[in-house]
Amino acid sequence: VKRVGEGAAGDSQVVRGVVCRKNVVHRRMASRHENPRVVLLLGALEYQRVSNRLSSLDTLLDQEREYLRVEVARITAHNPHVLLVEKTVARYAQELLLWH
Repeated sequence: VKRVGEGAAGDSQVVRGVVCRKNVVHRRMASRHENPRVVLLLGALEYQRVSNRLSSLDTLLDQEREYLRVEVARITAHNPHVLLVEKTVARYAQELLLWH
């Protein structure tokens, strides 16, 4: 039993299954789904830069965008309604997910 400190007592109901209370990343993303397909992602959805290598900023940005495009394509191939990520999600990955 989970008590959420919002609403009136009459608003309470029993929910069978799993309930996650987390805000959506973008207001255009759906906040409710019946029988959703869920993808759980361990770690972060971001580009890991190598700190001891010198490279131009443009090259780094291109590499990061390409990496995130590939990763988001791998995720969206499963057609999830909900994506739960353990750690952070890069802003560019959020934008890509919004449009899929």
